[in-house]
Amino acid sequence: MVARAAVVVLATLVLLSGCIGPKDKGVKPAALNAANNTTNQTAVLPDGRGESLGNLETNKTENGTGGQQHKHDYWKGAESVTIFSGDVSFFPTPLFPDGQGSQPKSVAYVKLPNTSFVFEGSDLVTLNAKQGQACLDPTLPCAPDAAPPKLHLEYRSAADSSWRDAGDLAFGSPTKIPVQPKETDMPHSVLSLWVFRVTTDNPSLSSVNLTIVTHKGREVVNWPGHPDFYADSDVRVVAQNKHVKTHMSGAAEAELYDQGGTWASPDKLISYGTGKLLVIVNVSSAVTQTGQSPTGFFLEVHNATIIGPEVEFGDRYGDKDKKNDLKHYEFEVPVDGAGMDSPYQPASRWGFRVMATYAELPDNPVANGLCPGCFSYDIEYDLTVIAMHTKDAAGMVM
Repeated sequence: MVARAAVVVLATLVLLSGCIGPKDKGVKPAALNAANNTTNQTAVLPDGRGESLGNLETNKTENGTGGQQHKHDYWKGAESVTIFSGDVSFFPTPLFPDGQGSQPKSVAYVKLPNTSFVFEGSDLVTLNAKQGQACLDPTLPCAPDAAPPKLHLEYRSAADSSWRDAGDLAFGSPTKIPVQPKETDMPHSVLSLWVFRVTTDNPSLSSVNLTIVTHKGREVVNWPGHPDFYADSDVRVVAQNKHVKTHMSGAAEAELYDQGGTWASPDKLISYGTGKLLVIVNVSSAVTQTGQSPTGFFLEVHNATIIGPEVEFGDRYGDKDKKNDLKHYEFEVPVDGAGMDSPYQPASRWGFRVMATYAELPDNPVANGLCPGCFSYDIEYDLTVIAMHTKDAAGMVM
């Protein structure tokens, strides 16, 4: 199985290098039209963030000043920036957001909108919570709740993969979160990696009004030059014959405990200049707790900006060739500029997983089967992901 995947990858790369490689006059990365910077600069990122995976992959950087060490100052002279303001709704599921053995709570998630970031140089984030208006009796004027419900706050910074406890979220006074340099959003991120979770044990509370502000307390510093991912070729293998075990928890765990399934990340970044992905999968086993045999497989993908509670299900893709031989599958995935890795990330935040179907439902051509996330199962497979530059690939933001 592994040998077959290697042959497929080799053949694919030969084919692709012939039709969209750097020698082809029809499709070229823009950077190939000018001299690239080839430097010996460090891949070490500032503030203890690790090493830039892009700069480790290639020592060629963009042409011009962007290819040299430089600063990214997004503050524009401000000392504080409001990065979120609005009402946040609570939901009854997952019923036990703190996991098995905890008390039932309602939960609200806050993800920062596009163009809002915890900029480099931030040393503090403050949250101000306001009560909604209690209008239980439409014949009486609205008024704040005389006994406001208790709220609890958790968050993930740009450096976190699990929730941090920030304590109680009080009404009327700011809740302060100190920010370390490595916890800020990286330059050229397409969406903030900060996310907040507010919980309450009061099921009648429907929403809370939040204002979130980031405060400048440090100077911005130099970063490495931008790596030129496609300087040498329009094709990059970002994961090759990676043996993966996917576990799906099932609907009960997801609804009760905020637990979904597992994901596999590529070994290299999927960043600017990438227009599409070819994903090759060779399945070796699929086992359910109740013994059913799969009738087919499909691919789920989430991009670099899907974080926290959103990572429950991803975008779904069917087999390109529609052979459904229950072993070998190929999928084509478009890459949007709004979901790319920052070129400086020390690891990719994309996720891939194969999911199984267990019944025939003709009205569902992509996930053609019985609720693939409704019950628990495990799949083993070898995963190869090939990233390709295309004419319409998005360039770097900010």
